[in-house]
Amino acid sequence: RATTDKAQTSGTDTMAAQFGTTPAFALIDGIRVLVEISLANTVETPTLDVNGTGPKDIIRADGGAIGVGTLTASGFFEMVYDSLQFLPVYIRLDQ
Repeated sequence: RATTDKAQTSGTDTMAAQFGTTPAFALIDGIRVLVEISLANTVETPTLDVNGTGPKDIIRADGGAIGVGTLTASGFFEMVYDSLQFLPVYIRLDQ
């Protein structure tokens, strides 16, 4: 894991998350991050930039685009990086 903490994203479709407790963060195959989404996505092709490593697409596990509003505001999403993009692997939505 990148950290035991979560980072809150900024932005809606080009989301950014900063993990301050992980100074040597690097995007490697299989790394997981836990993010709290600030604002729901308004496009089917959102990106996530973790610790300034550059925006990477967020897609479904089958390679398809995620739906508008899938990344809900105040939702917690664990994402795994697969050397190309992020895949949401765990979702907990506030109710």
